[in-house]
Amino acid sequence: MCSHKSLPRRPYIPIALYALGAVMGVQRAVLAEGACWTDSRSCIVAGVVSALLLLLALALAKGGNASWPVALVLGVALSTGGVTACVAVQKGKAFVQSMMSTPVSSRHFRIASDPTPRNGSYRCRATAIGSDGHSGDVWLTLPQSIGQGSYVRCVGRFEPNGDDEWGVSSRRQGVWGSVRVVRIMEEQEGTWANQQIQSLRQRILGMLDPGRSAERSLLAGCVCGWREGLAEFGLDEAFSSCGLSHLVAVSGSHLAILSALLAGVMESLRLRPHTRIAMLLVATGSFVLLCGSPNSAIRSWIMTCAAMAGRVGGRRSHALSAVCVAGLCMALLNPGVSGQLGFALSVSAVVGLCLLSAYATYALNEVLENHVPPRWMPRGVSRAYLHVASVCKESLAASMVAQASTMPFAIEAFGKVSLVGPLASMVVTPPFSIMLGITMVGIACWWAPHIQAAILAVADVLAHVLLSLVGLFGSMPFATVLMQEHTCLVAGIVGSGLALLLVAWPHVSGKCVRMALVAICAVLCVQVLLWRFFAPARVCILDVGQGDAVLVQQGASAILVDAGPDKSVAEALTRKHVLHLDAIVVTHMHDDHYAGISSLQGKVSCDRVIIARGVASHISQQTLQEWRALTGSDVCEIAFGDVLCVGSFYLTMIWPATAVDGSQNSDSIELRLDYEEADKTLHALLTGDAEKDETGSVLASGLVGDIDLLKVGHHGSEVSLTHDQAESLDPEVAVASAGQNNHYGHPSKACVQVLEDSGALFLCTKDVGDVEVTPAKGGVVVSAQREVIDYP
Repeated sequence: MCSHKSLPRRPYIPIALYALGAVMGVQRAVLAEGACWTDSRSCIVAGVVSALLLLLALALAKGGNASWPVALVLGVALSTGGVTACVAVQKGKAFVQSMMSTPVSSRHFRIASDPTPRNGSYRCRATAIGSDGHSGDVWLTLPQSIGQGSYVRCVGRFEPNGDDEWGVSSRRQGVWGSVRVVRIMEEQEGTWANQQIQSLRQRILGMLDPGRSAERSLLAGCVCGWREGLAEFGLDEAFSSCGLSHLVAVSGSHLAILSALLAGVMESLRLRPHTRIAMLLVATGSFVLLCGSPNSAIRSWIMTCAAMAGRVGGRRSHALSAVCVAGLCMALLNPGVSGQLGFALSVSAVVGLCLLSAYATYALNEVLENHVPPRWMPRGVSRAYLHVASVCKESLAASMVAQASTMPFAIEAFGKVSLVGPLASMVVTPPFSIMLGITMVGIACWWAPHIQAAILAVADVLAHVLLSLVGLFGSMPFATVLMQEHTCLVAGIVGSGLALLLVAWPHVSGKCVRMALVAICAVLCVQVLLWRFFAPARVCILDVGQGDAVLVQQGASAILVDAGPDKSVAEALTRKHVLHLDAIVVTHMHDDHYAGISSLQGKVSCDRVIIARGVASHISQQTLQEWRALTGSDVCEIAFGDVLCVGSFYLTMIWPATAVDGSQNSDSIELRLDYEEADKTLHALLTGDAEKDETGSVLASGLVGDIDLLKVGHHGSEVSLTHDQAESLDPEVAVASAGQNNHYGHPSKACVQVLEDSGALFLCTKDVGDVEVTPAKGGVVVSAQREVIDYP
C-alpha cells in the first residue's frame, strides 16, 4: 500500500484560470440577455466593474497584499469578455435582421455538425453565409441527412430565437435562430480536405457496419463519433442513465481517456517524453479527424495539445496555464463557445485532469491497493499483468476526474445526477479502454480482412459485456435522480466540494474510504427499502406533458392509472421514488395514455397491464409483446364492478358498463377510489378521458357521489363535465393533466370556471407539476411540485 509520502504536491492554480472563468461567465451572461442589452448599457456596466476591480487591485498592491494581480487580471478579463460578447450580440442582431429581410434561398449553409434524426427529419448546427456580409449560426432542420462540412442552398423558413428557455440557451451558444428546410435546391461537398476526411470516415464506418448491431454502433460511436447509431439503438440514453455519457461523447473527457490509454501503451515502448507526447498528439489528432472534425472535438484536442505542450516544460502548472490560455483565445475569438455545453465540458475536464489526475491516481492506489500477481504466474506474464493494471488504473483515474469535473455543468444542463456514476465508472472504464484500443488496432488492420474480422469479433464481445454492465447499472434503483427544481444549488455544492478538495488536499486512508463507502451503501439500501415497502398512502397526478398518469400507492403496493405519452412517465415515477408497480391500468387505447409504458422497461418493474373488457382483441401484436416483455404476463381485462386493491385503497370500475374496443374517449375506464383507515378518508373519481356523458351516466346510477378529489376528464376540455355534475360531485380539489403550450387549449376556461364555481381548488399539471393528495383527518392534504397559481 502507498504511504502518506506518496501524496502528490498540491497543484498551483495560475491566474489564467481565474481569467478564463471570468471571461466565460460574463460572456454567457451578456449573450443570454443580449436582447435586453444596449451598447450604452453594456459599456457602462463593463466600465464600472472594471474600474472597481482596478481600484481594488491598486488598494491591495498599496497594502502589500500579494493577491492584487488576481484582482487586476479579473478586471481586465471581465471588461474584455464583456466587450467581445457585446460585439457578438450586435453582430447577431444584424444577422437576424438580414435573415428576416432576405429569403433563406439567397444564402448558403455550411453543415457544422453531424445531423441527428429527430421526428422524421434531421437537425444540425449550420453557418448561414450571406452575400451581404452578415453570417451567423442557426439550427437547421433538414428533410434528409447531409454530411458534415457540406454546403447547401435551400428554401425554408427562418425563426429568430424567442425569450423562452430554448431561445436563451441558443443565444448563449451563439446560435441566432432556426431554419426549417422545405426543399433543398443545391448541395455541394466541402473542401478537398473535408472530402478526404469524410471519405476515410465512411470507409471506417463501412468496416464497422454500425447498423449491424448495438455492439457495432457502440464501436462506431466511440471511434468515429457516429451519433446516429447510438441514438437508433438507444445507447446514448442508456449511458446517460448511469452517468457514463462522457465515454461516448467526443469531448475533453473522451480524449482524456484515450490519451491515458495511449500514454500507458507508449510508456512500455521506452520512448523519450517529447517523442511520446508528439505521438500522442498525432494519435489523438487522427482520432478527431475520424470523428469528422466537429468543432467541439477540435477545441478539445487543442486544449489537450496545450496541456501536453505545457508538460514539456516539466511542470504541471505550465500545462494548466497553457490550457487556460488556449481556452481564453477561443472564447475571445468566438464568444459563443462560452455558452456551448461541449466547450464547458471540455474545459472543465481538461482543467480537472491538470489539477486532480495525480491525486486521483494516488487515491486509487490507496483504496484499491497494489495487488501482487500470483507466484505461479510466469515472470513475463506477471509484468504484463502489472502493466495492464497500471494502464487501467490511470484510465480509471482520468475517467473519474473528468466525470467529477464536468458534473456541475452536466447537472445544470440536464437537471439530473447519476448516483451510480462513480461505481459504474470504476467498473466500466477499464474494459471500455481495452475495447477502444482493440477497435483501433482492428481498424489499422484494414489491409488484412480476416485478421481485422477476428480482432473486431473480440471488440464485439467486449462491447456486449459493456452494454450488459451499462444495462445493469441503469436498471439499479434510482440510478439517475432528477433535480429539476434545485439544479443550480446541487451544481454549486458539487463545485464547492471540488474547490474544498483542492484547498484541503487531504491524505487518503484506504481503510477509511472503504468503510465510508460501505456506510453510504448501507444508508442507501435502507432508504431504498423505505421507498419500496413503506410508501405513504397517496394519490399522485403526475406531470407527464399532454397525457395522463395517476399513481395510487401505499406501503409496498402501487398501481399506475395510465402511463402518459412518452418517457416522461419514467422520470415522474423516479421523482416519486417508485421502484415497482403491481399493475398499470390503461383506461383506453390513445397514445397519450399508454405510449409511455415502453419507457419503463429496465427502470420500473411491473406485474401486469390491465385494460377494459373487450379491448385486448383490438390491440396490435407489437404492443402486446412490449407489454409482455415488461410484465412477463399477458394483459388482464376487468369489467364493470371489479375492484382493485392498493393497500387500503379500493378502486372500483364504474364505467364502461359493457365491453368496448378502447378506441374512443367514451370507452375510458372510470374508477371510484375509496380509502378509509382509522380516522383518515379519501374519496376520488379517476376519469381518464371520459367526458360529461359518461360521468353523467355514472352519477345518475348513484355509483359515485360527494368526493374529495376529481381527476378531470379529457385534460379539462370544454366537454369534461357540466355545472350540475360539478355540483353533485362537490370535489375539494380538481386536477387536470395537460402539457405546456398544447394546441388543444387544455384546460379550457369554461371547465376551470365550472369547477371553481362549485367550490373546488383547480390545479393543472402544466402549471404546478405533480399534484399529490394524501388522506388526513377531516379532509385531504394537497401538495404540488411547483407553486400554485391563480387561473384567469
